[in-house]
Amino acid sequence: MSDQTKSIPEHIRIVMSARAEHPHSYAEIFAALRERGVDTVKAREAIQEALRYLSRCGFAAKFGKGDTATFQATGQGMKRPRLPTGEAQRRRLERDKLRKQSRRPAAAPRERRVDANTVSRPKVKKAAPCTGPAETVEQFRARGGRVERLPTHWEQAA
Repeated sequence: MSDQTKSIPEHIRIVMSARAEHPHSYAEIFAALRERGVDTVKAREAIQEALRYLSRCGFAAKFGKGDTATFQATGQGMKRPRLPTGEAQRRRLERDKLRKQSRRPAAAPRERRVDANTVSRPKVKKAAPCTGPAETVEQFRARGGRVERLPTHWEQAA
């Protein structure tokens, strides 16, 4: 099992430092990493990216192209790529200018919206329940009530 605290570039540096004068092929690096417990099937792209990174930083030198390329430790420590003097500030100013351009102008403040539940409305009064005896239409007419008859939709069609 590989040491989980070490990254892929650290494992590759250990493998290449063990035989610094030897040019390592991809197959040799992958085999050595498998011996160290690294799952090379899952980490294939990470290993290739780490080899490119180590070449850019000056730790390893790459000879050849494609599958036949070999990597050899240069004996130098890891150099961090630095930008030329003033380049970092120029890039920062350019990035800030782009950010300012992409910002929208400040919008006028909107009136506060009131939630429908917070609006004060009068309470709906419930009708009093009918407690008296029910009466028929004839009884209602006898008391002096007037009944209005509404036509139905099938009567209107005829």
